[in-house]
Amino acid sequence: MHSNSDGAPFSQVIFGAASYVLWFVTAALGIVDMLIARGLLMEIAYALGANPWTYSAIDKFGVIILGIGWLILTYTAEAHYRKAASASMYGLLRCFVVVTGTQIAIGGLAFLTTLLLI
Repeated sequence: MHSNSDGAPFSQVIFGAASYVLWFVTAALGIVDMLIARGLLMEIAYALGANPWTYSAIDKFGVIILGIGWLILTYTAEAHYRKAASASMYGLLRCFVVVTGTQIAIGGLAFLTTLLLI
């Protein structure tokens, strides 16, 4: 079995690198979800008849709240991926599929809701 300079098995190094690649994909997909949710938030404000002068405030506070949600998602996803990678590649991929599936479902639902409001 190959090992790196620290004595860790080579497969653990590969699993660790894979966890960070998948974490980057999760973070990028989270940004896409955040942009879709921002559009939905603005459409909801428009549909509810918000004062046009408040659109800027709704947009800015919405981006801050969505950004905090994105930060929490990326932080917890990194911890889960790292923990799953220490067990096996199957566990890592299973964790990634659950997180990514949830992100796609949330983004798709927000996008469809936006289309219904337009």
